Formats: sequence, C-alpha cells, structure tokens
Amino acid sequence: MTDIANYLPHDLEHATLVGRVWRTTANGEGPSVVVVRNGVVFDITEAVRTVSDLFEHPDALAVARQAPGEDLGRVEVLVERSLAADRAGNAPTLLAPNDLQAIKACGVTFAVSLIERVIEEQAGGDPAKARDVRESIVGVVGSDLSKIKPGSDAAMRLKEELQRRGAWSQYMEVGIGPDAEVFSKSQPMSAVGFGADVGLHPASRWNNPEPEIVLAVSSAGHVVGAALGNDVNLRDIEGRSALLLGKCKDNNGSCAIGPFVRLFDEHFTIDTIRTTQVSLRVEGADDGFTLDGVSHMSEISRDPLDLVAQTCGPHHQYPDGFMLFLGTMFSPIKDRDAPGAGFTHHLGDRVTISAPPLGALVNTVRLSTEIAPWTFGVRALYRNLAARGLTLDRCAKRKQSAGKRLRMQRLVRQALSGGGCIDRLQVIAAERKLGDVGTRKVDTPDASAVGREPFDPPSAEQRDPHASFLVDSHAVRVAGAVDVGEDALAFQAAVVAKVEGIDHTLQGIGVIERAAVRARGRAIRDHVARIAHAQPTIRAYPVELPARLALRIVHRTEPQRAAAVDITIIETISR
Repeated sequence: MTDIANYLPHDLEHATLVGRVWRTTANGEGPSVVVVRNGVVFDITEAVRTVSDLFEHPDALAVARQAPGEDLGRVEVLVERSLAADRAGNAPTLLAPNDLQAIKACGVTFAVSLIERVIEEQAGGDPAKARDVRESIVGVVGSDLSKIKPGSDAAMRLKEELQRRGAWSQYMEVGIGPDAEVFSKSQPMSAVGFGADVGLHPASRWNNPEPEIVLAVSSAGHVVGAALGNDVNLRDIEGRSALLLGKCKDNNGSCAIGPFVRLFDEHFTIDTIRTTQVSLRVEGADDGFTLDGVSHMSEISRDPLDLVAQTCGPHHQYPDGFMLFLGTMFSPIKDRDAPGAGFTHHLGDRVTISAPPLGALVNTVRLSTEIAPWTFGVRALYRNLAARGLTLDRCAKRKQSAGKRLRMQRLVRQALSGGGCIDRLQVIAAERKLGDVGTRKVDTPDASAVGREPFDPPSAEQRDPHASFLVDSHAVRVAGAVDVGEDALAFQAAVVAKVEGIDHTLQGIGVIERAAVRARGRAIRDHVARIAHAQPTIRAYPVELPARLALRIVHRTEPQRAAAVDITIIETISR
C-alpha cells in the first residue's frame, strides 16, 4: 500500500469514524477523542472525555455526527503522520480507538483455525512436528468443518466419533461445542494503534499475526461499531499448554486495534460485518518474505451477535463496555525459514490487516521487551484529563444541562404548537451556590394571601386559573402555591416576550456577575410590569426569595388567547 486512501474505508464520505489521538494543546498534551466526518478530523474531547463515554450514549452516532469540535485537518494527513510515527511539531498521531473498555477475544470461531489449534496441541508447541500432525488430524476429521453448527446434534455426533477415535481435543470442545471460547486479550488502555509497534514475548519462537474484526460494544451489550485488530499469537507457548493462554496472548504490545472504530449507521451494519473479507499481508524487513491471506467472515462458525451474547449478559457485566475480537480463519502455514517449518515472525515484519469498509491497520513487529513500555493506564488518564481542565464531573454536568435544555425546548415547542400551556408546577429555579449554601425550597403562599406590593393583584373575578408567573432575583410571582427549587435547572437565559405585537428580547442572562444579574432582573421586572398594566390578565404576586436565588421565568398565559398573548419560557439562567 502506497496510497494513503487505502488505509481508510473505501466509502470514507459515508463513514462516521471514532478514534483517539495524542496531541498537544495550550493546556498540555494527552489523548483526545476525535471523529472523522466527511474526511475531516474533529477533536470532540470538550464534549466527550472518553470513547467509552461516547459509546455509552443512547445515540452515539448522533453525538459523533453533531458534537462540536476543533478541526484538526484532513484524515489522510493524520494517517500519513501516524504511519511514519512522526510527532514533529507536536502534531496529533493516532492511538488505539478504545480506552476504558475491557478487551476480550473469541478463539476457535472458524473451522480452519480449529484444526490449527488442535495441531498446536498435538505437536506440543513444536513447529517441526506440525506438518505430520496436520496430515494425521485432517485424515481423521477432514479439512472442512465449516458446515458443522456449534452445539448442534451433528456436532455432538462428531464429538462422540472423535472421542471414540481418540482424536477429541479441548479445542474441538470450544470449536463445535455449545460454548464459545471467550478470553481476556488485553487490559483497558493497553492496546496499541495504527502505525505502532506490536510486541512478541522474547521466549516465543513460533508466532503469527491474527487478523480479526473487533466489535465495539456498550455496557448494555449493544454493538455500536467495529474496527480491525491484530490478536498477536504465540503458537509455541499456547501449544505447550492451554493454561498458558495468558502468557501467550497478553503481553506488552500484543494487542493492536485501529485505525478507527466505524460506527454502525445506514451505510454500515452488522450485516456488513457478516460478509466482510479481512485481508492480511506480512512483509519481511530482513528477508524480503511476503505472506498474503484472507479471512472470510461469512465462514465464521458462530454469529457475531451470538459471541457478544456469550460474552456479556446477566452472567457478566462490563460497565465501561468492551471490545470483542471475533477470531480468524487464517493461520499462516507457508514455510519461511525451512521446508516444513511453517511460518513465524521475524523482527521488523510489517503487518497490514485490511477490510474495505474499515480501512487498514498497520504495525511493525518487535519484542515486547524492546518496544515502549505501557505506562499510561486508567489512573494516568484521569490525572491527565484533570491537568488539562477536562474533568469528568464538568463533562457530566454539561451533558446533564444539555439534556435538561432539550427537555425545556420540547416544552416550549409543545406550548407554541397549541399543545397546552406549561403549568405552574414547572417552575424552574437556578440557585447560584456560594459557600455552603445549598438549594433551598421556597414555600410560596396562595396569591390571595400575598400583599399588593409592588403590583395590585386582580380581584377574584379577574383571576385566571392559568395565571402566569414571573420569577426574578427579588420575588416570585405565582397564582397558587409552588415549591420553587424542587427541580433546579441551570441554563443560559433568552427571554422572548411577545404581547399584542410588542416584541422584546432579552438574552445573555446568566453569564454576568451577581450584581449585574440583579440589575438585569430589575429591568425584566419593570418590563413585565409594563406588560402587566397593558394586559390586565397578566398579573404577579410578590413573594420574597433569598438574594442568591436568581430566576427569570415568564410564563405563557391564557391558551385561548395565545395569538394575542405569547410569553413563553425559552430557558432559565445558567448561574
């Protein structure tokens, strides 16, 4: 591959890609969450601190498509820089696209890989014996088990026959039995990304790449997207004993994921995954050796969603979500160093794993003991975010406020469309907390019990059961008792008042200091007072509130006269 576009999805213009980059900003350096929209990279860390947070959102796709972010330029430039491991000028480079998620993997999900696992076991991890064992095993079970459905009656009959012949294996059990093999591939934050070095344990002499699709799954078990992965495998160590799986699979740099997670949408679905072809190319740096292979997802023995269901559910939860390697049908057997010796890595091998809808993942093979050690874990991430002013609490509050703002806007649209006025129980108080002062509940008496200052309330005959209210930093004016502060929302204010052709707009409340807020409150109060005198059906009843409570609410009144009187809550103030 020489064209940078080949490392990206073939339909890049339709793809929504999520990833992580290491970059330097005015607040320091560290990992940032990025999305690729129409080929342009945007840093959305101000909106979403971690990829795990994004994937937990009920509509991760909408957030990825709409979240505001800093333009980092074309994705081709980022990919080219990451491929060259070029951090000159503190420019962004790609990391693995996952962060806090657990990293799980499924093994023996293809018939071909099943046979190769049995060969490893029977050969005791000795590559010199592999060819003879392969011929013996294929002679007993055949070379094509793809038509056998795991856990089926046919699979159980095959198991009985293989046991009778003494050819049964623990790998056969997970290959055609009812239960899939699901293991922990690596730790959260430990995966390496596009352009990085992958690591081999120095004790291994027989090893290989495993090109796989990796699903991104939320804590609820929903698959939100997919990436490419290299499940670096040490055949000799696992072949000695399946109990050495941890030593075989989980080492420094032994897990690569990238270049991005492509989110599921109208152009890319789980059905795309089911029919995808994953290609592998290995290029030797010291001997000119090349190896090409392909893994057809259509030949997988277990459906991807079945593997997800076997990984999480009532029996096991992953509160930060997880990444799931789906396994591979490709186990390289092409001789490299000697006839009959099969394939093994050389240091410096360049491994390219690709699939048209996902792009390509490129890594260079080194020893786990010689590549950069893994030092940036979960604690380091939280410290880094805090040092850059990106605390998770602040992010959570922003998302909570955004959700409440959307609810208020829906109420406004409903009221404006004739769906009924917003009733007086939806009074919203935004208290500015100073010192140890918390949110207060303010009891407001019935209008008839309130004094007449500064306005004269209407008589009982004039009083409308849907009478409106005005709240400011000095008084609450309501018809009836309301528990102000029961639901404290904090929003930027934009109070729009329209009464019989009068247009008056006040915006920007909530970003000024307390004294200025009070001054603006008096201006609003005076303005509504003028409206109240011009329109007798709008009345106010004063009740004193704590000076720290800064509220601005103008309520729509008299739905039957909405055309003439249209004073609507838009938002309350943010401080």
